[in-house]
Amino acid sequence: MTTSNKDIINAAGRIIVQSGILGLTLDRLMQEPEIGRKRLPKEIESESGLFELLLQDFEQEVSVLVTAIANQKTAPDEEISLLFKGLYKLFKHNQWYLDLAFDPDLISRCAKAENIIFRIKWMAKSYLTRLIQRGKREEVFSITKSTSVLVNEILESFRALINDWQLADKMIKDIKYVQPAKD
Repeated sequence: MTTSNKDIINAAGRIIVQSGILGLTLDRLMQEPEIGRKRLPKEIESESGLFELLLQDFEQEVSVLVTAIANQKTAPDEEISLLFKGLYKLFKHNQWYLDLAFDPDLISRCAKAENIIFRIKWMAKSYLTRLIQRGKREEVFSITKSTSVLVNEILESFRALINDWQLADKMIKDIKYVQPAKD
């Protein structure tokens, strides 16, 4: 019997949260209860394939979020608020997405990582560009900065915020696991 991609994604995400990116190996994945003795799909028989599956899941989740928000047809300022609240929830529910996206060695772990990350960034940039341009047309946004500068500033600020949140979360985890010194 072959393991479902959702089971693989859930187990891999749990391993990343517990042990970090370096803790995720195919051997470790096979030890998870929902994976066990089942076969992995052919495309996930390598760690590169596993990381590709995880990145594709991340890309799909971001796409679903952006599409759902865009389809609500709310005012541009409300849409931006919904986007960042949605991303916050997404990252809070799947913290391993952050570990994956911020992994400095991701490209060496996954042959297709660069292309998938590019598509995710392009999706975010395109959506924000359209949203800001619409907000300027509707006079919801009165800022005179160029749209591309504004989009880059928003994305950089969000990256910095997420990075700070990730560092704070790591510090909290580290503090939890510090053993008291024995005198």
